[in-house]
Amino acid sequence: MPSATLANESVLMTEVGWVNVDSAPVESVLLRSDRHGKLSPRPVAIKGSAKSGPFGIVGTEATFGTFPSETKLIMQTGQPKTVSAIIDEYNLEGLVFENVVQLHSAIVFAAAIHSFAAAVRRSASFFCGSAKFAARCRSRDVLDWKPKSVDRFCTFQKESQEIFCVMNEPSFVKATVEDWWPLVNDVTRVLSYSSEEETIQFDLNNAGFALWYLIFVAPNEYQISPVVRFPAAFSVCICS
Repeated sequence: MPSATLANESVLMTEVGWVNVDSAPVESVLLRSDRHGKLSPRPVAIKGSAKSGPFGIVGTEATFGTFPSETKLIMQTGQPKTVSAIIDEYNLEGLVFENVVQLHSAIVFAAAIHSFAAAVRRSASFFCGSAKFAARCRSRDVLDWKPKSVDRFCTFQKESQEIFCVMNEPSFVKATVEDWWPLVNDVTRVLSYSSEEETIQFDLNNAGFALWYLIFVAPNEYQISPVVRFPAAFSVCICS
């Protein structure tokens, strides 16, 4: 039976969108991609392991992933290559993957918004009961430019020199019934945009949040087609 080794930091594309391995149900439905870029649902069983080891991050111009060093990734040629070998590769431009960067029609959108909220919640600095959490905004001037749309489910508090967004998760889910893409964009900018560096920044341990943003932003801002072949634009040294 086919199997793959993943890290807790790995993120899976499921029928409810991007979900971190460490929070995915034991019985999950993943969306797998064939060599032609076509996605299809597949039930899988996720089993925990006491095994630990190094992991690496491999990225392209379109997206990225976090994997244990021993995991094998399939190149566009069909050749398997371990993450550790990819990171040691000197000719990164010669490595090509197939990337799917849009949501599939099999995604259950009513449940997917909860998956996005869960990804945002992983960035929380502290929790305010079961419905609210607070996350630090990367821009200290966020109150000067924040979109008005977020006021429906966020309040802002200043602690020392930092600004925290206190998010009411049920109110956010309710607000997304009308049109959730603009709100995904607005929430991401409020939490992750650095006005000082003029970039969107995500924590290394919250790849799911970044991948949600890439799904929506890539096709709209960068004109990236749903299935694209990109060289490995970067690789990161294996972390222990």
